[in-house]
Amino acid sequence: MLDFSVILAPWGRQPPDVPEVVAVAKDAEAMGFYSIGIPHVPLMPYADERPPYGGYPAFIPPHFRHFEYDPLVVLPILGNATTRLKVGFNVLVTPWLHPFVWARYLASLDAATNGRVVAGFGLSEPSPNGLVKALDNFGIEGRTRGSRADEALDLMTRLWVTDSPVTYRGHFYTGIELALDPKPTRKPYVELWWAGVSDRSIVRAAKYARFLELAFPTATSVREHFVPRLGQENATWNGHAGLAAVVFSNVTSVDVDQKTVWRRYHIGESPEGFAVGTPGQCADVLGRLATAGVDHFVLDFNRHGQDSVTEYRHHMEAFAAHVVPLLAS
Repeated sequence: MLDFSVILAPWGRQPPDVPEVVAVAKDAEAMGFYSIGIPHVPLMPYADERPPYGGYPAFIPPHFRHFEYDPLVVLPILGNATTRLKVGFNVLVTPWLHPFVWARYLASLDAATNGRVVAGFGLSEPSPNGLVKALDNFGIEGRTRGSRADEALDLMTRLWVTDSPVTYRGHFYTGIELALDPKPTRKPYVELWWAGVSDRSIVRAAKYARFLELAFPTATSVREHFVPRLGQENATWNGHAGLAAVVFSNVTSVDVDQKTVWRRYHIGESPEGFAVGTPGQCADVLGRLATAGVDHFVLDFNRHGQDSVTEYRHHMEAFAAHVVPLLAS
């Protein structure tokens, strides 16, 4: 059985305010979606700093250039406003804070929401000059973000499952007699996703995560590369990770040329990452990915902030009403 989550950017051409984000979360819960994820972007990138996304976020007007509500503030509000829907990051820049800080925040949020946290971790992407703004601008060496993330995942999971204080001495992180209480409600620890496409990302997902999250994959890459590689690493690490795919989904009653849509958005390997058009077209795209091995879909209904929250809610409602039944049949 397929599950569907939503992702909502806290920035945009007309960025959502907190009541609007709460309304989206309540709608998502009522429509049966699995979770809502908020991207963690400590500093907004400029248009040329997010390859291969081209013009993103050139559509944001100057007066909203740096506007976004901090997800660390928004997520507890969403947890309080819902009862079943999972809430979390999609994705979180792993090395941005000391892993004890992340572990404590996520454990507390999981306990406060009765086990409803999705901790989506990732690394952020370098700009053309090789710097990672979300890290290097804070004095954190972005080129070591992968090795930092490996230590962070190791320390966080130890903190979540160990009752006695933890002492950790790594190359990047040190912690002496670190005690964490409350523990996550979910066992063995918060629901962790890892976003990435490299071999190291596949290993991290198999070791620690419920899902390896892929942005806009093709069915061919899922079937021929990610499914067998993840299967190998799951066997090595006794892991149980599945595959989650991020896709754009704008459901309309108008027939849309998906190749034109792909060129317009400049994202992904092919139009297969865009469930755009009629309900039937959307279901066809997602059905091919599901057949290839995708277990879970993360849907971006407003093109990562290009469209309004009103349009977002319209597409989300259309998806739940008209696309999900086609995929279930």
